[in-house]
Amino acid sequence: MTPVQVTVIVPVYNAGPYLERCLASVAAQTHPDVQCVLVDDGSTDDSVASAERFLAAYGGPVDFRLLRHESNRGQSAARNTGIRAATGDYLYFLDSDDEMFPDTLARFVACAGAGDLDFAVGEFEIEGGAFPRWAVRMAAGAHRGRDAILGAYLRSDWQTLVGNRFVRRRFLVDRELYFAEGLVHEDDLWTLMVACRAETMGVVKGPTYLYRVHGHSTMTANPVRRFGAWLQILGMMEAFLGREGLGSRPDVLRFLAVRRAELVDRARQAGLNAYAVYRKDVRAGRPFRWSTFRGMGGGWKIRYLHSLLPVPVGYVYLKMAMRAVPWLGAARRQNRKSGTGCAAG
Repeated sequence: MTPVQVTVIVPVYNAGPYLERCLASVAAQTHPDVQCVLVDDGSTDDSVASAERFLAAYGGPVDFRLLRHESNRGQSAARNTGIRAATGDYLYFLDSDDEMFPDTLARFVACAGAGDLDFAVGEFEIEGGAFPRWAVRMAAGAHRGRDAILGAYLRSDWQTLVGNRFVRRRFLVDRELYFAEGLVHEDDLWTLMVACRAETMGVVKGPTYLYRVHGHSTMTANPVRRFGAWLQILGMMEAFLGREGLGSRPDVLRFLAVRRAELVDRARQAGLNAYAVYRKDVRAGRPFRWSTFRGMGGGWKIRYLHSLLPVPVGYVYLKMAMRAVPWLGAARRQNRKSGTGCAAG
């Protein structure tokens, strides 16, 4: 079998307390051919010094490279720099405050070798969050066909985080799947683009990534900025799906209807005018669709009835329905099943 080189891309910004453990997890990989591209994005703490100390002391087989941006340009820009510098057959994305398990890359390579995949996903162990595991609601092994891959994404059967994503470099470059710069939550947009354009994907069951939730992570960032990014990305998603000729698919319309309804709670949590968001960004120009309603689960059918009501009444109804019907995130957490291996699917 031809050796498979994997490039691990690590964007770094003020990750001093976590960076050494992150790099040690890369150095501990059992896969024999690993390149690691670190991209410092204008850190103002001791991240660069920490990385340089680690690399100076390291004498193993991993080919570490440290690149630097002169100023802070954002995580997307750092990832794009890493992609352009990478030479591996596959890329693996790792955030600088997270870690890999020693057999992570070996398991992904074994999965990809069995199916010659465009990309593969694994499961997460979570430290500091409300629950300990993010599972994938798909069978282990290879999955083929754009409709099946996009359908699984729209059902939230696999996570949207870029971290722990294993991607064929030629697929990413040839399809121009670079990251939109200047945004937070860019993971959602990029993952949707991958889901729309991939022909094959793989699933590795069991945790392959340690994800840390802490006070400086994106999940706990400024809520107003996060809401603005959610709104902008949702518009970019709609535009992208339209350009791909997918905007009229019933499951796409259901996905967008759910995401727009979620904006009301997100605006309220950010301290914004939730009614103005509902009127402009949820309801304006978006009529009730029976085809969308029929394909929804029971909880979202109840919520989606807001679209039949006059705007002021629909707003009150949706707020009440969001509280009365179990929140979607809770339903997603029911899928945490553990497993091992990557059998052919």
